Amino acid sequence: MSFEELMKNPIPAELCRDANINEGVDCGTECGDEPVVPGVDPEKVPSPTPVEPVPPVIDPAPEADAPVEPKDAELTPDESKRVDDVINTVATPILLNSELDECDMKEFVEGLDIDIAVAEGFLTERTIVRFDKNAKRAQLFEVAVRAVAREKKDPLYRKLEWLEKMKRIIEAKLRKKYESPARKKVLGYIDRAKKSKSGILSKIAHKLSGK
Repeated sequence: MSFEELMKNPIPAELCRDANINEGVDCGTECGDEPVVPGVDPEKVPSPTPVEPVPPVIDPAPEADAPVEPKDAELTPDESKRVDDVINTVATPILLNSELDECDMKEFVEGLDIDIAVAEGFLTERTIVRFDKNAKRAQLFEVAVRAVAREKKDPLYRKLEWLEKMKRIIEAKLRKKYESPARKKVLGYIDRAKKSKSGILSKIAHKLSGK
């Protein structure tokens, strides 16, 4: 075989590899070409799937676990006023009934204190009837009705028990959701009652606040 014919034949792979390593000789492949593996179609070799970097784990701030007040708990000025009106007219009879005995209640109803409380918005004419003896008898009557229905195992009483259980569950969820604004409203009510010109109501409010 002549020298010219020898130069036309491809260089054996072993010699090409050795030449590349030792002298950097180009074996007829362009720079950047992938090496061809015998028996493997380069077009069918799947390209490696890129791995996305994993973001570092950042410890939450200490306040991240603190309960967050829902945005819908924020009251508009009109809503705030209506809530105050409800608390005034509902909480005041509860406080008076729980803190005053029969003689003190008679003094409150027959004296000027009740007129002052109505004028200041702590009571309405409709809520005054709760101090009447007939209203207390009506409450006792309701207790008796329930006691009889329970002994008779009335299906309506069982249904009432189920409804009251659901009521307690829903009320617990509402307390958790609106705890912060409700506490602010209660403190605001006590402060208003402490400043009342009604000596009885002011005394009860001071006793309730512990000051």
